[in-house]
Amino acid sequence: MWFHLFGFINACGVVSNAFLIAFTSTFGKNLKNDYRRFIFIIAFEHLVFGVKFILTLAIPDTPTAVKNAKLKTASPGLCLICGQ
Repeated sequence: MWFHLFGFINACGVVSNAFLIAFTSTFGKNLKNDYRRFIFIIAFEHLVFGVKFILTLAIPDTPTAVKNAKLKTASPGLCLICGQ
């Protein structure tokens, strides 16, 4: 449950930060009209979520040492992966 709640808060933070950058920063003021600001918001949001997705795939949720320890305690006779 907490994992999904933190994911939702993360998504809200990304969207609100994109709006803040587009409408209040000096970079956003260089964008002349609202259409360009909206394009920036969409591009920024997709870029951040893309990087987050790639990092989610690259970094496992459970470290290898913890997985091996769980395998060792769950089935002590079948610990071929652990190397012990």
